[in-house]
Amino acid sequence: MTKQTQTLIRGTLILTLAGIFAKIISVFYKVPLEYITGTVGLGYYAAVYPLYSMLTAAALIGIPNSVSKLVAEELALKEYNKAHETFRIAFIITGTLGFIISILLFAFSHTILSVFIKEEGSYYALIGLSMAPFFIAIAGAIRGYLQGMQIMYPTAISQVIENVFKVVIGIGLVVIILNNTGSIPKAVGGASLGVSVGLIISALFLTYVYMSKRDEIKENIKNNDAKVKYSRKAIAKKIAYIAVPITIASASYSILLFIDALTLPRMLAQKLMYENSYVAEGTVILGILSKGQTIINVPLVISVSLIISIVPAISAANVLKNKAELVSKIKEAIQMAIKLALPSAVGILVLADPILTFIYREPEGSDYLRYLAVSLFFMIFAQSLIGILQGLSMYYAPLIIVIVASVSKVVANVAFINSTTKGYGSLVGTITFYIVITVLSYIMIKREVAFKQSFYHAFGKPLIASGIMGIITYLSYSIVYNLVGSNALSVLVAVTIGISSYAIVMVFLKAFTKDEIMILPKHNKIIAWLDKHKLIKE
Repeated sequence: MTKQTQTLIRGTLILTLAGIFAKIISVFYKVPLEYITGTVGLGYYAAVYPLYSMLTAAALIGIPNSVSKLVAEELALKEYNKAHETFRIAFIITGTLGFIISILLFAFSHTILSVFIKEEGSYYALIGLSMAPFFIAIAGAIRGYLQGMQIMYPTAISQVIENVFKVVIGIGLVVIILNNTGSIPKAVGGASLGVSVGLIISALFLTYVYMSKRDEIKENIKNNDAKVKYSRKAIAKKIAYIAVPITIASASYSILLFIDALTLPRMLAQKLMYENSYVAEGTVILGILSKGQTIINVPLVISVSLIISIVPAISAANVLKNKAELVSKIKEAIQMAIKLALPSAVGILVLADPILTFIYREPEGSDYLRYLAVSLFFMIFAQSLIGILQGLSMYYAPLIIVIVASVSKVVANVAFINSTTKGYGSLVGTITFYIVITVLSYIMIKREVAFKQSFYHAFGKPLIASGIMGIITYLSYSIVYNLVGSNALSVLVAVTIGISSYAIVMVFLKAFTKDEIMILPKHNKIIAWLDKHKLIKE
């Protein structure tokens, strides 16, 4: 296994495991929030979060990914001083941008709600989130720099820190505020404030990591190219040139949620009584959808982790014009995305009711979750393909693709959201959105880089293994539940058996490569055993 391949797989694994752990922790945020404030409270939060997420996409996704790409290219060329200057300029840009967004969210919250959200109950939620953009910006620039150096663990740890404090502070404030005021909107505002506190502490941790590496960075600059000339203005322009399309393309999920937040309340404007609250039907459905999104966000971490690892790895191979390494990275990224996306989607599809009951005490929204499970495969695959395009320096191709997909999403929402289909219409739009991104992205990658991908190995084998896993998972749940009558235990056993069965079937289909096995503990013994039984692909 080449050093670059090892770095890509290891980086993806670190970020995936940390991201999944962080999302599991995050479940303890939305679940108590729903328990305490009901689906109405979750709806208030879900109404403003997509807008906040879109406004912070540049600092959270666009600029960090741009910095990691540029830094990876500059370090590949041994331009250490230029790489550090790229970070410094990005830090100034993101900090300024984050500060402006924070001020706008706080000062114009009522205006923003009246124009975009049409839900005054979300006011305190928006206020609670308003200080977060500035700290997201600071953290984003540092993350991008470290990721460009292929140092992934600070990003992973910061995600865990962010979510732990979000849960502890946020839910603590919900309980205190609700007990003292009885106001659901104010309590949700406390939950949002917890998000901001988590991000502040995460930013402080990343700042500490950067400061601890400053001497090493200065030494590299001193020993290599301290006198290399560069233009700060040119660097700033390049960051902006790359960051704008990357921000919009990488924020596809936020754009998707924002379209739903705009259309659902407007198109389902009738009021209804829900948990003793007179609220818009669309807001309630946003809350129900948010439950499903909490669940799919756990495997969705895979695509985010892949993008973070893919961009610098492919960028380095591309700038060095190493065609063999470039093709290898693209194929590895596609295979990894499919091998992880298919079983995730199938698992959620067959266990939708039990999972919702396990987490939220009741299966409300299970049909919505099944639609989301279908779209999950395309979500992970599409976002990974976008990462490949960004690594190939095709900055504006993903932008155009996401614009086309967004139009298709709006058209589908308008066509299918009505009093009969309700939230299901928006999910049809979601599936359409990601299918458009997947197809167009794959076509553009194939046009840019000629490579051959075995359909059976990349897609057929994971599909067969996922199908068998789905049957075994469903039967496992049914058998255990009939024996013990515990939904929670049955879900945990079924998931464990399902993951194991998928891995076993994939091994017997010879679907894993040596490079993929080498990320496991005691990989030499595992590879030797698989080689002996001819169960591994070279």
